[in-house]
Amino acid sequence: MTQKPKGAYDAIELNLTEGETQPWESKCGGCPYLESEADYPRDQDGKPMMFLAQINLDEMPHVNKLPEQGLLQFYVSDKEMYGLDSPCRVIYIPEYKKDASVLLSKNPFEEAYENDKPYEGEGRYEFKSETDDWFSPGHLVGGEPFFVYDTELEEDEDYTMLFQMESDEQCGIMFGDDGNAQFFIDTEDLKNKNFDNVEYAWQCS
Repeated sequence: MTQKPKGAYDAIELNLTEGETQPWESKCGGCPYLESEADYPRDQDGKPMMFLAQINLDEMPHVNKLPEQGLLQFYVSDKEMYGLDSPCRVIYIPEYKKDASVLLSKNPFEEAYENDKPYEGEGRYEFKSETDDWFSPGHLVGGEPFFVYDTELEEDEDYTMLFQMESDEQCGIMFGDDGNAQFFIDTEDLKNKNFDNVEYAWQCS
């Protein structure tokens, strides 16, 4: 995508396509944009967290309420249960360099588990398309969550959904029995670009 589309959307739907990506591009799995291995987030036990996705906000149409530029990265703390009942980390990088020579060449999480990678193949997928459909299953940036079952969040008007990720056989991720996961942020925190208190949960039928 050479030029950012104009306008604002309630949500962007993301389609996963297997392929190589640059460190700063949108992706699911693989190696995130970080300038030093020391910056890679670790859980409460000091273990490298699992990198789920990176969204390059410069590459897509603007999503209402979200920043218009920079990178959003999503990490969870546990490989087997995808961080269920554990704190997540969302990192916002407002500016980044397009210089691969200063970036990570490998993912510390994958190295910690030797060859047992979280995704099939190379684990690198590129986000491609957008849609005006803002309430649906699927990989969504912004919009409204598609809950497998009712939750209290449906009655709460003070949150914004940052990202929804569906089970996806193509990238080898399965939330229980074909479930999905969402990341929520207090709307006031989002206005202040404070991503320290993002809430994360996944559910399945």
